[in-house]
Amino acid sequence: MLQVLVVKLLITFLLTGAIGLVFAYKTSIQALATAYPRAGFLLFWLILRLIPFLLIYVAFGEKAHSDVGIFYDSAKGARAWGVVYRDFDSAYQPLFAYLTALPLFFWDSAEAILLEMILVEGIILWFTYRYYQAGQPNALFIALLYLLLPAPFVLVVLSGQEDIWMWGFGIWAMWQMRRKPDGLRLGLIVGLSLLVTKVVIVLLLPALFIFVRDRWRFVLGLVLIGVPALGLLYASGEMAFMSIIHQADAPRTPNLWSIANPFLSVYRGVGVPLLNGLGLLSTVLISVLVAVFSGRKDYAFGQFFPLLWCVTFAWFMCIQQSSLANYAFIFLMPLLFGVFSIQNRTALVLLLLFNAAIVIQPVLWWGMGMPVFSASDFVRVLPITEYVLELIIVGLLLYFIWNVLRARLSGISQRHG
Repeated sequence: MLQVLVVKLLITFLLTGAIGLVFAYKTSIQALATAYPRAGFLLFWLILRLIPFLLIYVAFGEKAHSDVGIFYDSAKGARAWGVVYRDFDSAYQPLFAYLTALPLFFWDSAEAILLEMILVEGIILWFTYRYYQAGQPNALFIALLYLLLPAPFVLVVLSGQEDIWMWGFGIWAMWQMRRKPDGLRLGLIVGLSLLVTKVVIVLLLPALFIFVRDRWRFVLGLVLIGVPALGLLYASGEMAFMSIIHQADAPRTPNLWSIANPFLSVYRGVGVPLLNGLGLLSTVLISVLVAVFSGRKDYAFGQFFPLLWCVTFAWFMCIQQSSLANYAFIFLMPLLFGVFSIQNRTALVLLLLFNAAIVIQPVLWWGMGMPVFSASDFVRVLPITEYVLELIIVGLLLYFIWNVLRARLSGISQRHG
């Protein structure tokens, strides 16, 4: 644990210092970016994603860690043309294993899947940058800021996390609704995302149904994807595909419940099933409120959707008792591009603190054996430190949610896109 902690602390320190430097030379960087936008983006990505991968996993021969090993086991089953959930286990939606199997045909190793995660994140960042480029002069600078943030760097380069794939479908939906607003196509995109990424995308469905105008075409799109998929899954393995739901049964950190439990014993007193239900219900209610107020303010889809996305998944991270720190990877990119102001220096400093806590807290929690704390544990330095990091993460999540809602839902001007 100590070695991993030192490495991640060093990465956090170096990247935070680099962010300070790019802000010091912001004018020069923006001038260069304006002159050579595509070359600038590619250069930033090569330096901050591909070259670190080549140094760590090719030059120094390190092996992929974290969930990449799980992805690799599932991908091998998919590469052998097995049927997901029946012939091999998968912790994710049915198509995920088959997509992560693709690089194994060229390089049979867990590192190939990690490289795929880096490439996919880069593609998603490119389309997000391109979406905001026309209306946001700082778009390329924001892309550089994202690449320099410690949490995304660690989550994708060192851990190979896939959560950013969810936003890939989100930005696809935004492009589609900008080019040709159509509930049917939106439903098809969201339905496809449910076959590839995490099932928590369903939390957005009631809010999207409320916000879009052609609601029943949206539902039709979901049905056209969902019904055949469910039929095939049931025919191949009956109810085996439901196994992924049970991952939410184990208490994890950080969230409001893990903070309250040492003093209120909520896991024992309330029970995990009820906590899960409260988390899901409250998340749906908050997302619906965002949709209702956004509709009243006459927000365009491109203004509404990032707001919905960030508030929904930030709150989900706070309230779901099985949430992990890496869930921040779901919303950090749209937070920066869609709802965050880099001119707000206080918010920027807090964002950097949030990133540092996201990087360090899991190292301590996993290193201690994923404990569920009681008050008696807070006589040692390590549990106290981990608990303080939980407080920082959840406190800053609530801060971001409050400030985003206050700033965005108080406005009345409509934006295009």
